[in-house]
Amino acid sequence: FRIPLHYFNTFPNRCAVITQSMARWSACGSLLLLLVGAVMSSSSVVRADTTPRRMSNVELAAWRRKHLFTFQPGSGPAPAVDDTFAAELNAAARGQGVPDAVNWVTRGGVTAVGAQGMCGTIAFAITGTVEGVNFAMNHRLVSLSAQEVLACSTPDGCNWGGYPSDSLHWFASNTNGWICTNASDPYESFDGVSPSTCALNCTKGTRFDAVVNLPHSEAAIEQAVAINGPVAVMLDATSWCGYDGGVFDRCTFESLTHAVTVVGYNNTHRPPYWLVKNSWGSGFGENGYIRIEKGTNQCGINKMPTTVRIRR
Repeated sequence: FRIPLHYFNTFPNRCAVITQSMARWSACGSLLLLLVGAVMSSSSVVRADTTPRRMSNVELAAWRRKHLFTFQPGSGPAPAVDDTFAAELNAAARGQGVPDAVNWVTRGGVTAVGAQGMCGTIAFAITGTVEGVNFAMNHRLVSLSAQEVLACSTPDGCNWGGYPSDSLHWFASNTNGWICTNASDPYESFDGVSPSTCALNCTKGTRFDAVVNLPHSEAAIEQAVAINGPVAVMLDATSWCGYDGGVFDRCTFESLTHAVTVVGYNNTHRPPYWLVKNSWGSGFGENGYIRIEKGTNQCGINKMPTTVRIRR
């Protein structure tokens, strides 16, 4: 059966979406119904520092299967860090400084929050990064096709979570770095069905020049976001079920389970935070975004940051 796309944008968060549509199918259903009821009936907002009820192992496993992916790094080595680009960022940061706060959303460099639905994919993190870097370099915001990224550059479609750089390298090798527009190849896999074909006859949207794997540090992510634009990161989003706002500071890390786009940060706020664009619909968190405490490697945010180069 298919879940209508609008479900993923109208409920308080994605946990509630799955509950409403699949309570009778999932061991997590009873827990999520309780979460929905608490949100709907309370006059106050559940903040990020509120400790949610701990899920049982069965509930957590069911929730993970529907929201996250199993990281599959493949047979090759982990992507190498681009030390040259890191040095360029360092030099630029020393020369022009790094702002205390950056927000590519308010600057107009971020497209609408997507809804990946039941499909475990890194595609939205990739498109969000290329869209944002293109805007940072050329002041053009072009919405790109997550469907093309999913269909063409991820080996097992909705059942695959690999390095974002591997997908980006596929485009570098096969399309000369071009990713098609979202309008010409819109997302259709929100019900978890992997696309059967890779459609390369869509309209070209944006071209990137090089794939960049950043050093595994929050300082490197900050420099890249400030100077080059948004950054794709892999992290552990297991503890995000129930997040409804605030700066999230109790994120655990066990394994890489999700890919998102860092679109800003704020060092003047207490605590400082990363602004992260998620792909669970606009009903998740803060209009589809989550703020994660900065400086303490929450969720393992520094494990695998990736971005692209785009010429001005």
